[in-house]
Amino acid sequence: MGDKRRIEDLGVTHILNGAEEHLYRQHGGRLEGIIYKVMGWDDAVGQVILPQLREAADFIEQVPRRSSTL
Repeated sequence: MGDKRRIEDLGVTHILNGAEEHLYRQHGGRLEGIIYKVMGWDDAVGQVILPQLREAADFIEQVPRRSSTL
């Protein structure tokens, strides 16, 4: 639960994860107050990732902007 606490302490509201193993799964699919998107990208020769990059960019563009000291 330490990772989740650190994320909350930092004020993180959105997480975009391209890895298969992720914090969301570690917490049983529950991260209240955090919008979590898992892309599940593979590392394969010849893989076309442009559609996934657009999806990732769309997710990022939905995150509200705020000033930060980080």
